[in-house]
Amino acid sequence: MSGEGPVGAGLGAGRPNPTLLGPHGSTLLGPHGYPPKTNPRLSQPRPESQTTEFILAPHAATEPKPTGLLARAAAALKAARPAHNNSFTLARIPTPTAPPPYQPHDPTVEAVAFPPSAASAPPPPAPPVLRFHDTTPVLMVRRVTGVIEIDREEERFLGIEASFWIAVALTYLDFLEDRESYIAAAND
Repeated sequence: MSGEGPVGAGLGAGRPNPTLLGPHGSTLLGPHGYPPKTNPRLSQPRPESQTTEFILAPHAATEPKPTGLLARAAAALKAARPAHNNSFTLARIPTPTAPPPYQPHDPTVEAVAFPPSAASAPPPPAPPVLRFHDTTPVLMVRRVTGVIEIDREEERFLGIEASFWIAVALTYLDFLEDRESYIAAAND
């Protein structure tokens, strides 16, 4: 042994610079250095985010009065069953108007009460973005069936896709099922 190290040991401190040639000898990929240079990205302004609060509330479906004999008999059976219903709505809580600007109290000015105006009235409730109608039959156990409705106008206003709202509804239904199982186990 002549003191030489293994073949290739200590050789090359950088990355090789390959050059690919095209069909007529033109360069397709030129040499590059290490680390690769990055192009400065154009900073795109982020849209301003806003926090929106929602209320998830039970929803009692209103049904038209039955007129036929069979319809009235079915309604009587429905009325006799326990009023267990998993219907619910999810609606955004409208943001209140901005409070009046702060004014320091001046003892020389007498306080006057003004009647409530339309400007100070709370905003009207927003329509529900999501509504679940429970259509589970009376004798169905451990299974929920129903219809999920999404208000497309509210969906567009909020800018969130329908798949998100469906996931919210299914997650809440899963919670209700777990809660019922827990309550049933606690009562045993």
